[in-house]
Amino acid sequence: MLALALLTAIAILDTTSVHGLIALTVPETRRLINLLILTRPPDINLALYWSLWRRRHRATARNSPYKTRRMLELSR
Repeated sequence: MLALALLTAIAILDTTSVHGLIALTVPETRRLINLLILTRPPDINLALYWSLWRRRHRATARNSPYKTRRMLELSR
């Protein structure tokens, strides 16, 4: 329970707004902590790059339905 509270606090305190990325979520924070602290990845830079790629991909997927909806409204 304490670990979940810590993950939630970290996700809430992440107020950095980077263009094209979603904010850190509890699952993403958990994955990074597991990967960077509990286990040693072969390359830390690769692990962080993968996290940034995943967050950027999720932001694109999140915005995609809105982009399609705007195109449909403009075509009417």
